[in-house]
Amino acid sequence: MSNNDFTHFAKRILTDPAKFISWCPVSDLLLIVSPDNALSLYRVAIKQLTLLWSSETAFDSTITSVTWKPDGKELAIGCENGVVYKVDTRYESLCISQCWPPEKSSRPLSAIRSLFWTQYEPEKKDEIIEGFDPTAFDPELSLPTLSRLPLIEPTIKVNIRHKKKTLPEKPFDNAEIQTILFVGTDNGDMIVILNGVYQIGSFNTSQEKTAKDISILDIAATNTISSIKVFGCTKSTNEH
Repeated sequence: MSNNDFTHFAKRILTDPAKFISWCPVSDLLLIVSPDNALSLYRVAIKQLTLLWSSETAFDSTITSVTWKPDGKELAIGCENGVVYKVDTRYESLCISQCWPPEKSSRPLSAIRSLFWTQYEPEKKDEIIEGFDPTAFDPELSLPTLSRLPLIEPTIKVNIRHKKKTLPEKPFDNAEIQTILFVGTDNGDMIVILNGVYQIGSFNTSQEKTAKDISILDIAATNTISSIKVFGCTKSTNEH
């Protein structure tokens, strides 16, 4: 590779070291977390970063994991104290709310080790009933096929123009696309949160036979959530 390749990446654009660098999946936003827990959101352009906002005192605990909502409107940030926060990136300043645990929760917390936020697209399957023909009562199959030729337009003797009525506009469906946020902890707990708001389930991935806690380091899932892959290690032996 010659020295002229990728010239706009040749210069150092980061002024300080970074612990996490997370790109927005749908826009030119970039989140950088420094080793001292400072949080900065940038807009990226060639050869430069434009700072949108920054905060050095937003979190009391060490940041351990970061992920974006699929539409790029929010961030999920996990911390060593077992708390997950949401950051709304649509504001000009830092806007934080607690995502996990619920305010009235009394369960013991474990450090957050991984976050994975994905769009949920349930797979719709046709129900198959043995011995039943789904087309048996379809009238279109028993009727003759209609001609696709256009009808002959009738001749109008008197040219009368009627004013067309203005139909109301169709309502805009602004329903939010469903998303699932997976939270992995240091003691092997997997927490499932709908739209980053409602907890809909949790389970533990630790091995019952050996009674070893598994720290969840990474999570991946299909869009239909039909399968989930977890990468982790046992804390006693660091076995993956």
